[in-house]
Amino acid sequence: AIGFHFPPPRLDWDAHFKYLVEFKRVHGHTRVPVEYRGQGDLGAWTKRMRELYINGEMPAMPRKNVPDEERLAKLHSISFDFEK
Repeated sequence: AIGFHFPPPRLDWDAHFKYLVEFKRVHGHTRVPVEYRGQGDLGAWTKRMRELYINGEMPAMPRKNVPDEERLAKLHSISFDFEK
């Protein structure tokens, strides 16, 4: 090894959503605590989704060929709690 240290890759939107669905199945809600570390940075990600929605920027950085509305619809489909 050359000695380079690379941080683990960031999870993409779909991976976070999958973890959120699992969190809801286990806990019965989508209010993931910010400090929750059970599945990557799911708590921080859900906080960011709320902030983007409240600021009218939801969702950020859409994937190519996937309309923002599709991601928003996915969150609505699991009754995501957009309130802070």
